[in-house]
Amino acid sequence: MHQYVRGLIEKEDTKGMHLLDLYGGVGTFGILNADQFESVWIVEGFQGCIDSALVNIKKNHITNAQAKCMDAKNLKRLKIPKPLFVITDPPRAGMDPRTVREIIQKKPEHIIYISCNVEQLRKDLPKFLKKYELKSAAIFDLFPQTNHMESVVELKLANQS
Repeated sequence: MHQYVRGLIEKEDTKGMHLLDLYGGVGTFGILNADQFESVWIVEGFQGCIDSALVNIKKNHITNAQAKCMDAKNLKRLKIPKPLFVITDPPRAGMDPRTVREIIQKKPEHIIYISCNVEQLRKDLPKFLKKYELKSAAIFDLFPQTNHMESVVELKLANQS
């Protein structure tokens, strides 16, 4: 799945772009893709994960990333430069409506939405499709003995005429 997400990023011209790794946990997506972006902002609501993300940033010699402990619904407080690329991997409950609104308001050129709950993705996705086009979707069965799957949806900002 990480390789797939990396492949999606590599297809885009990300020179000068900034990555928001939202619900970033220990920083995996941000760290693995830091070389593709001007800067990386890892945002996670659990301090223990942020502490680990900071260790991972240091151990991997990443110089353009920072990690911040913040509830995603307070994303408005974060001043991230543009152009923006977002990878979001929310919990099973999905994203708070305030988080969705703030992401849309920040107008990232690309969003990769990773979901472990296809039903919640079904509810969240239409909120983005007012301003974004669905570019691709994939499903990963990382836990074959269960009914849990990971979905990866790629969205691109629609041409606003």
